[in-house]
Amino acid sequence: VEEISANLDKATSASQMLKAQVQELQADLAEVSKQQAELDDVRREEHAVYVDSKKDLERGLSGVRMAISTLKEYYASAEDGGEASLLQSDEGEEDLGAAM
Repeated sequence: VEEISANLDKATSASQMLKAQVQELQADLAEVSKQQAELDDVRREEHAVYVDSKKDLERGLSGVRMAISTLKEYYASAEDGGEASLLQSDEGEEDLGAAM
C-alpha cells in the first residue's frame, strides 16, 4: 500500500510538473503567435509600399527609356547628314545680317 501510495505521489508530482510545462509552452506559443501576427502586418504594409514604389519607379524608368530612344534617334539622324539643331548654321547668320 505504501509503495502504491509513493508511486501515486510520484505520478501526481510528475503530472503537476507536466501541466506547468504545458502552461508555459502554451504561453510561449501564444507569444510567438502574437509576434507572427505583428510581423505579418508589417510585411503587408511593406508590400503595399513596395507595390506603390514599383509603379512610380516603372513610370520613371519608362520615361528614361523614352528619353534615351529619342536621343538615339536624334543623334542618329544627325550622323546621317542632318545637322544638330544646337549647332550654329550659316543660314542664321545671313538672316541676322539682313535684319540689321
